[in-house]
Order: sequence, then C-alpha cells, then structure tokens
Amino acid sequence: MSLNIAMKNLLGTTVVDKQGDLVDLSGFCGSGKVLGLYFSAHWCPPCKTFTPQLVTFYNTFKRSNRGNQLEIVFVSSDRDQSSYEEYFAGMPWLAIPFSERDRKAKLSKKFHVQSIPSLVVIDTVTGRVIQQDGRNRLTEDPEGAKFPWRPRPFADILGETLVDNSGQQVPVSTLSDKIKMFYFSAHWCPPCKAFTPQLIDFYTKLLEEGKQLEIIFSSSDRSLDSFDQYFSQMPWLAFPYADPRIKELSSLYSVEGIPTLIVVDEAGKLITKDGRPYVNEDSDGEDFPWYPAPVMELTGAAASKLNGDVCVVLFTEGSDEDETLAIDLLGETAEQHFMKGDEQSLFFFYALDDEFCDTVREFAQLGEKFPQLLIVDIPEETMYKCAETALTPDVVQKFVDSYEAGSLHGQPIGQ
Repeated sequence: MSLNIAMKNLLGTTVVDKQGDLVDLSGFCGSGKVLGLYFSAHWCPPCKTFTPQLVTFYNTFKRSNRGNQLEIVFVSSDRDQSSYEEYFAGMPWLAIPFSERDRKAKLSKKFHVQSIPSLVVIDTVTGRVIQQDGRNRLTEDPEGAKFPWRPRPFADILGETLVDNSGQQVPVSTLSDKIKMFYFSAHWCPPCKAFTPQLIDFYTKLLEEGKQLEIIFSSSDRSLDSFDQYFSQMPWLAFPYADPRIKELSSLYSVEGIPTLIVVDEAGKLITKDGRPYVNEDSDGEDFPWYPAPVMELTGAAASKLNGDVCVVLFTEGSDEDETLAIDLLGETAEQHFMKGDEQSLFFFYALDDEFCDTVREFAQLGEKFPQLLIVDIPEETMYKCAETALTPDVVQKFVDSYEAGSLHGQPIGQ
C-alpha cells in the first residue's frame, strides 16, 4: 500500500537505515500498521534517558505476533552529522537523513513538536495522528498492552458521574444538552487564582441568561485539602480529586499549562482550547461558545494559533468597513482551507485595532502601511509579504497558492 498523499508530501517516500541505505516507507503502510516519529537528539539528557526505554519496547514488540504493525523513524534535532550518526547507531529503527533539515522542520511544525523527546504515533493509512504523546503513554504502558494508545471516545472518558462542591454525585447524563468546559486549574497556581473569579462571574452571568453550559473542574492540586478548599469556591462540577479522567483528558487535548479552559460542544466535539483568553476578551459571552470560522479577527485569543501555526493575516487600519473588506478579500480562499477540517494547515485572520494587533505589527516591524497581506510562520521565524498593493480575492488566492507551491521568498520576522 502506498503512503497517504498528504503524508507522502510531508514524509517523502524513503528513509534510511543505519547503513545509509534508502528504505521505501510504503512497505510499512497498511491496515492496522502505525508509524512512530521519534523526535530526539544526542545532546538532550531526557532523550538519552528515554531512548533505551523505547529501544526495549521496540525490540520486544517487533518479536511479538504484532511486530509487523509498527515501525519507528528517528527525526533528529542533533547539531551535527557526527552526533546524529553516533546517536542513530544505537537505534534499531529507521531515520530521516540528517542532511534533510527542511524535512525535519516540516515534521516538527506539522506535529507541533515543541520539546524533545517526543514520540508521535501515526496511522499509515489515513496519515492522522493516533497518539500525540507517545512518550508518556509508553512510560505508563512499557509493555505496550494498549499500544498504539488510541484515545478512548469522549463519552467513555467522561464516564457516568461527577461531583458538586458539596460532595454529591451528579450524573453525566444531565450534561447531554450542554456546552461543556473543562477547567484545568490548581490552588497553588497564581494565574489560576486570578482567573477563577473572572470565570465564576462569566459562568454565573451566562446561566442567568439561560445559556446551556457546564464547567468541570479538572484539578492539578497536590493534596485533597487543597482541592477541597479551592473547589469550595466554585459553583460548577468537578472530577473527584486525582481522578484518572483528568490525566486522560489532559492528554486528549494536549494541555500544556494551567489555567486552561477547553470548550466542547454537546456531543463532545472540540470547539476551542483557548477558552481562557476568550473569557478575558468576551466577558459578556456575546460570541460564546466561540466556534471557529474560516476568517477570524486577530485578537489575543488567537495568540496560540499564531504562535503554533502558519497564519495568513490581513492588516488594516481598523475601521468597520475594513472588517467587511477583509472578510470579502480572504473569505473564498479561507473557506477552502477551513473545509479541510483537522487537516487544515493555514489559518486566516484580519487585524483591526486590537492592542494585540499592534503588538504583532511592532514585532514584525510592519510600520503603518495599510492594507498589508502577510503569511506569518512564527515557528520558523519567517514571514512572507504580498507585493501587490491592490488586493483582490484573486490576489489573495494566488499569494496563498504561491506559498503552498514553495515559490515565495520569505524573510526573518522583524527584519
């Protein structure tokens, strides 16, 4: 079976073994087969600790009756060829050649790898991520009994009961028609203690307006006493202290810090991971629950998207007419990308007069020329400016097409 087209474009068709010989990746594709991308480096102490664990798992798994279901590809963050070769010599799997730095960078960006070691497990038929956090899953399941660690369905994770702050159990079934918000927070965390009163006000206001929502406190507290003290201030529901569902949901939504507010719809489909900045910006809940759109305004709530993905941004002077114009200019191209769903890799924003827009403009040293159409790639510290001054939907389409074809010349952000 051949590689998924999208994955072929990203991974290429070949990798190398330790002898440097090319190996065709299509031989590892097929129903039930998975590919592990191991982002690691010789200079990284946590990597050198984890690699022997992964080697043991790999060798044991390959000897089992499921051995043909797995292959691993090393994606090196080493600083030179000799370090790469020395490190790879101790690995029993395959690798992307060290010389292919662009390929490595694309993979890191595609899978949002922000630290190493990282093990991303991919379905070889669909090209979709099965498990983003393979490192921790392997640490929890060193024998691989649950490999490839597919996340359980949302309803199974959520379970049957929660608790209120009086300790009474509340059936999860009572939330079936409500927007659900998972509040990852802890008593010991100063930003959490600052945000919680805002969230209480927001929650109370929306309930008084008849909105159908519920918040579920997902605690990172270090003791039951701390949990009880913190939760006693909250008017919503919670998972019990140290409930394993918290860790499972944190992994499912790749929660990297607290406070984090995850918003899902009635059926459990993710709406946004950026509930916290949205509460700050939209304290009256006028746009709640903040469904994504093909074209969105660039505000502080977009910071995580701007920092982690490639974004097309139209900077304007900030008038009401500019907002309408921006949506008209970006709309058709943005809609094409929005329809890709989980495979969307370009995100579209228009910048008005929000303070965050000024910060981005200053960071990129754009000056006061309007309108300006840019593609901003903060992970690669690169931006691409549209040379056309008379913008039309066709100009936007051609600019984006040129970027995707690799024919645009980028420049370092801020230069």
